[in-house]
Amino acid sequence: MGKKKQFFNGLLSLLLVVSFCSAALATPVDEMTLMTEEYPPFNFENRGKLEGVAVDLLEAMLAKVGSARSRGDFQLLPWSKGYDAVLNKPGSVLFSTTRTEHRENLFKWVGPLAPARVGVMGLKASGIKINKFADLTRHKIGAIREDIGEQLLLEGGMAKDAIDSSSTIEANIKKLKKGRIDLWAYDETVAKWSIKNDGYNTDEFETVYILKEAELYYAFHKSTPDAVINELQNALDELKKAPADGGPSPYEKIVARYSK
Repeated sequence: MGKKKQFFNGLLSLLLVVSFCSAALATPVDEMTLMTEEYPPFNFENRGKLEGVAVDLLEAMLAKVGSARSRGDFQLLPWSKGYDAVLNKPGSVLFSTTRTEHRENLFKWVGPLAPARVGVMGLKASGIKINKFADLTRHKIGAIREDIGEQLLLEGGMAKDAIDSSSTIEANIKKLKKGRIDLWAYDETVAKWSIKNDGYNTDEFETVYILKEAELYYAFHKSTPDAVINELQNALDELKKAPADGGPSPYEKIVARYSK
């Protein structure tokens, strides 16, 4: 009886430790400020509901770690406001965020969730040709405030007053069409999706220069506990694993929803 009692006491202690650890990990996730922006097809609002690859993935990751949070808890904000918040507010996460050398130590990261190709786009009719970064300095270029496009232009040596920064994608498309800017620096996939969904002909636009090829991640405030980062990273990795029957992974199914 003594050995059995010792065994059950040990098992009970182990279960209590596991339960305590799970609660310790779950609580920060449940209390986090989850922020995103209009960045289709990764995150966007459709008929009052948040959708997109990153939205569906994060919801699935939260379910895997036992969180009660869902897309209804995600905040849709202008990028510059969300970016400032995740830099300065503990317990916050912003997505989808391009991971770069400049941003590497500003945040903690979970991902990748998709490739990112940041380009400079123009109207084909303009005939603008860009062979090197220095050629960009002769043009007025649109961007989103605090977005990777703006940051890459500034890092490359573009003068601040040569960049026409707006808060929305739509504003940049309209400025480009009306000739108020010559070019627009943004993620290629998101730009093409937005152009099409705003009713414009994508064949009228072209990428004239590539600023950066990178990957999209979830960016967490740098004070986020490593245990939380590891738990969510493991959840994402699990979603990417192919099932035993050889079919598409949950991650691939989510991506496919927005690739049609």
